[in-house]
Amino acid sequence: MNIKYIGALMSILLSLSLQAKDKALVIDMTKAKVGDIPLSKFVSKLEYIPLELTKESLLKEPSIFLTDRYIITTEFAGKICLFDRKNGKYIRRLSQEGGGPDDYAHLMTNCTLDKERNVFYVDIWRKWRGIDIETNKCVNEVVKPEYRYIKEMRFQQKINNLCLYKDSLYLGFANDEQVNDHCALYVFNKNGEVLKVIDNGLQAPTFKSSRSSCYNAGWFQEVGGNLYFSGASDNDTIYLVGEERLIPSIAFHFNETLGKKYETGKFDFGADDVEMVRRYKKGFLSYWRIFQMDRYIFFACSEWEGLSSNISFSNYYDKRSKQLYSCKREGERCGFVNDIDGLGTFFMEQLDGNKLVGLLMPEELLDYMETHKDVKLSPTGKKVLENLQFDDNPIVVIATLKE
Repeated sequence: MNIKYIGALMSILLSLSLQAKDKALVIDMTKAKVGDIPLSKFVSKLEYIPLELTKESLLKEPSIFLTDRYIITTEFAGKICLFDRKNGKYIRRLSQEGGGPDDYAHLMTNCTLDKERNVFYVDIWRKWRGIDIETNKCVNEVVKPEYRYIKEMRFQQKINNLCLYKDSLYLGFANDEQVNDHCALYVFNKNGEVLKVIDNGLQAPTFKSSRSSCYNAGWFQEVGGNLYFSGASDNDTIYLVGEERLIPSIAFHFNETLGKKYETGKFDFGADDVEMVRRYKKGFLSYWRIFQMDRYIFFACSEWEGLSSNISFSNYYDKRSKQLYSCKREGERCGFVNDIDGLGTFFMEQLDGNKLVGLLMPEELLDYMETHKDVKLSPTGKKVLENLQFDDNPIVVIATLKE
């Protein structure tokens, strides 16, 4: 075959390969099957771990992290607690708020768990501090790029979360809307030195505060050795993080009824205090808690009407059947129905391997049982409800997914 034709063929194949790589999976929200979604549809087993309540471990609405041995809870502007992974017994505080060498500043930003090294990263204003879970001692500190370059006034966008990257490097979503008109990912080392900027081409959020601030932390998830990123809750695309650019991986499709529609207007919060805010029309969907794995994609939506009124509902997409399922919109929070043990509604918090992790809030569960007296409880469900009080700590629910 003529070498010229071989070259042309190679060029065409490379072009097709790049097109296939850039082709995102489209999830059409208009084609969802809407209704009650039973957990038994995609869950094979449920595990319940009540978190022990003590004077030291009183929790309100915690975020949770799992290791093989521990459950770690954090609270906004609160504390970090360590519980036994098997029985939920309270062990101790993880680090403490303060100015010491092993302390953290106020828990105002996202924490990061390095599962492989058993290190938990917390914010200390100019740095992130890595606390060894076993010893409660600082074993690593990572300088924030904005402080590394403060004299040069470069890379001054704020990063509200720390993502562990390859080769002992770190990744952060730099999206300070007062500093720049677009967002980007910074790749940097522990000294805060920026080695690469991956510009995602996205505009900064429309919302503008009167002060420089980090509007959204962004979202990272590793699946099958690949790192994925989504910029904000109102972004309709999930990207694969490439070496030089972000590659669209999952895109959510809307129509006029279920659309990303908003308008910018003025809202008066008081005399001479007028700020630009988002005023959502009915039908605006925001996305959060997006978890993907080989077979399933789980995500939660909020459908907005007005400035603060919204309905939150859970969804999942089955890649095998190419079908999207959405929970029926009834009430303010609509989750998956626990038909396995009869214990109310399951709201997902995170994905841990092949397990969806959620929290059962005792007050919500007992209210549910009061209004659903005819629900069929399994022996496990009855045991969970034994001696349960309204003001108890949350119950961690671990749902093992079907293959």
